[in-house]
Amino acid sequence: MEKLAYQLWKKDDDSLETFKETLLNNLSQDIGQLASELQINIADADVAPANNLAQSNYPPAPNAVIFIKVKSYFSADTLESYLEKITNKIYGFVVSESVILDDSEKSPLGLKVNLKALDQEFNFELKTISRYLASNIICSIAVLILEGKNSKDISSISKDIKLPTGRLERIFNHDNFIYIDYAHTPEALEYALKEIKRSHKGDICCVFGCGGDRDKQKRSLMGEVAERYSDHLILTNDNPRNENEKDIIDDILSGIKQPKNVVVELDRKIAIKKAIKYFEGDQKEKVLLIAGKGHESYQEIANTSYTFNDKDIVSEILTKQ
Repeated sequence: MEKLAYQLWKKDDDSLETFKETLLNNLSQDIGQLASELQINIADADVAPANNLAQSNYPPAPNAVIFIKVKSYFSADTLESYLEKITNKIYGFVVSESVILDDSEKSPLGLKVNLKALDQEFNFELKTISRYLASNIICSIAVLILEGKNSKDISSISKDIKLPTGRLERIFNHDNFIYIDYAHTPEALEYALKEIKRSHKGDICCVFGCGGDRDKQKRSLMGEVAERYSDHLILTNDNPRNENEKDIIDDILSGIKQPKNVVVELDRKIAIKKAIKYFEGDQKEKVLLIAGKGHESYQEIANTSYTFNDKDIVSEILTKQ
């Protein structure tokens, strides 16, 4: 069951009393701000973040806690002080800025994750380059270990775990790579492109657009992020809905410093074809990110929904090559 930190702190849900394990996944600045709002002695978000975490009564199941994926907002000393109160602890940190105990590394499959769990140390492989997805899987694995499951058995089957579709989903194309991701915010697009840069040395081509009748302020920001982390950029339709398609593209272009270097192709299928042709030529590794729609199976244009799936389009184009 997934619960918000707000619910855990306020303890306004009787079902929380039945929890055997609590997974603390991604303690970031938002947690400190929330604690301040609730007048909980955990953090002063403006002055000294998390200095008093160790004195808190959070979480509600302190005798069986799995502590996973902690960002740099909390210091290692603060975390250790807090964890001293907890009987059963599992560590598995898969973050970029402040790896406290263990980290992840590249493998032929995607990621090799190193995990310390109780008195065990082991590693396993996952078919993803996304450390965000890996951290969520670690949460589940940590529960299994705490329940006494054998770490070697877990390691042996980890590579067969089926991951969510359209989340940095990788499609091989000879020596090049194609990723499909649901990223449709500046933060998510930046994360996806950074993960690709971390895992690959080749040039990156990014295909994306922005949805219509939605937050217009993010469009220029997404343009800025895409230009900063991509070597080639193709702008296309996402789900324009009832909004003018060219107006959406213009909003994205307003955040791009060199708009003359950007290819604009409103037809998303043709845009993907153009991007795949980018692979042709030299033998250097190249990477394509098709962002924005991920798992979606439709495209909405002028109040009409059409069947459309990025992965299916890619498969169709590659089959005809």
